[in-house]
Amino acid sequence: MSWVLGAWPVLAAESNAENAKAYNQFMTEIGGSADWGQWGKMFTILQGNEYFMIGFLLLITVVPIVFALHLLIVGAKHFDHGGKQILFFPLFARIVHFIGAASFTILVLSGLLIVSGQFFGGGGLIRFARYAHIAGAVCALPAVIFMLIIWFKDMLPAACDIKWILILGGYLSKKKVPVPAKKFNAGQKMWFWCAIPGGLIMM
Repeated sequence: MSWVLGAWPVLAAESNAENAKAYNQFMTEIGGSADWGQWGKMFTILQGNEYFMIGFLLLITVVPIVFALHLLIVGAKHFDHGGKQILFFPLFARIVHFIGAASFTILVLSGLLIVSGQFFGGGGLIRFARYAHIAGAVCALPAVIFMLIIWFKDMLPAACDIKWILILGGYLSKKKVPVPAKKFNAGQKMWFWCAIPGGLIMM
């Protein structure tokens, strides 16, 4: 039994070496270089920055709390969806948006695991997260490009957006009031111009 236990670290080291070799080969095949760290030096510097990590932690904790407080204080608004239905988004746009949303979810969850890799002790889970992150980026890229093309015109600023911002889209009011907006409101536009260009830069 002792020789089995003594051989375990050696076997584990060999397994890790094989996994690292396979990962490097995979990265070389899809990107031409296994050393992708050269493209993410700025982000890795930020990862090691204490203030960045605090901000990152606040972001993933405070935002859900704010949403929960809004739901508790203001409450959910219910609207009548009866009457004649109209086609607002064509099938292609809905498919593109679904792919973008699904891949974004994968990127967020896998990214959280990668950033917190040291906390989780690395290993197979983090390695899987790295592969999932790459797959999510590959799926997200065409979706982001198509969304930019499809909705570019509708996402341009309009005069009614100022009115929307002044009342914060009615989110802080319990009353149902007409919301000044065209096809997309100012909040959707702000999210679009943060997520789409930001996503392209990150990818």
